[in-house]
Amino acid sequence: MNYVRNMKRPRLATILAGLALFIALGGTAAAAGGLINGKKIKKGTITAKQIKNKTITKGKIAPSTLASLAGSQGPKGAQGPKGANGTNGAKGATGATGPQGIPGDQEITTYFGRDDSLNNIPANTESTVINMNGLAAGRYIITVSVQAFSGGAGLVQCALSTNGGGGGAGGMVTVPANGRAVVSMNRSTASAGVTHLDVKCESSGANSAYSADVTAVKTTP
Repeated sequence: MNYVRNMKRPRLATILAGLALFIALGGTAAAAGGLINGKKIKKGTITAKQIKNKTITKGKIAPSTLASLAGSQGPKGAQGPKGANGTNGAKGATGATGPQGIPGDQEITTYFGRDDSLNNIPANTESTVINMNGLAAGRYIITVSVQAFSGGAGLVQCALSTNGGGGGAGGMVTVPANGRAVVSMNRSTASAGVTHLDVKCESSGANSAYSADVTAVKTTP
């Protein structure tokens, strides 16, 4: 009996602390067994009022649901009126010069002359066989062929001359009695101012006759 009487009574603070521990342990167990999940939520009980604004994002919604919420595309509207023209932009920089093109065909001017009307020319008499005037001013390549006939044997001499400092050429041939021979001459004029040429011949034989052909090809202005 003395032992029982000598036991100390628990203090009030100790009793309250033990009661608090009991309640805490019991509440945790109750909470663990009472978590809310989809099975415990009755359909239609949570409405828009219970959902806080801007708390459900696209990442929380199924793609098929998002697609069903998208509106259908309406018909294409009529084309609007044409807008006003904009102002011209600034001029661009000049491009690089392209390669030189292939030269075109050059026009060639050619003159021809012929005369076979000189007959029975006395010996040692100079005669103008060809006289070409009115050529376009320029340099020329000139070719002359003179066929000479002589009643008596003799020496035939012919000369080509041009104006404007173009220069000339000469040629000679011996012709037997009652025979024929050809005097040929060629000249590329040194001046670009040639507008006239002539061919003159002379024979030491009697009764000479001449027939001449001249070609003048203009090479430059």
